[in-house]
Amino acid sequence: MKHLLALAMAFMTLTAVAQEKPGKTGKERTEMRPDFTPEQIATMKSKELALKLDLDATQQAKVQELQLAMAKDRLTKREEMKSRKESKSERPTADELYEMKNERLDKALAHKQEMKNILSTEQYEKWEEGNQRKMRGHKRFNRKKMIKRKRMAHARHEN
Repeated sequence: MKHLLALAMAFMTLTAVAQEKPGKTGKERTEMRPDFTPEQIATMKSKELALKLDLDATQQAKVQELQLAMAKDRLTKREEMKSRKESKSERPTADELYEMKNERLDKALAHKQEMKNILSTEQYEKWEEGNQRKMRGHKRFNRKKMIKRKRMAHARHEN
């Protein structure tokens, strides 16, 4: 009888722990995120870089201009994606996806070159190292997300 009771308690504990946690979904997370203006984003990012890389005033001003241009570009892209999602238009074709990715990579290369022109070699190396560390974290996060999606898709197909 004691064994049966212990087994029932263990089962109930495992069931309670295995329940899906009411975490923040993507939609809830975006609703909680404050809507900063591109100017505010550029100011914050340039100050963060000034602290990390010990930028002087002219470097910080140039970085802020660069960050402002990037923030405005991201805002327009986000609005385009939102309008495309709301209109429920069909998915982009392979050629459109290629163009979008190519454009994004071109902008990334241009940004990298601009940063190389603004920063000293020591600062640039430190900035690159920080970017590499950040990318490794994103890859790890995305890998976990993809595994979870595959498991969910597999479970749906089994049912």
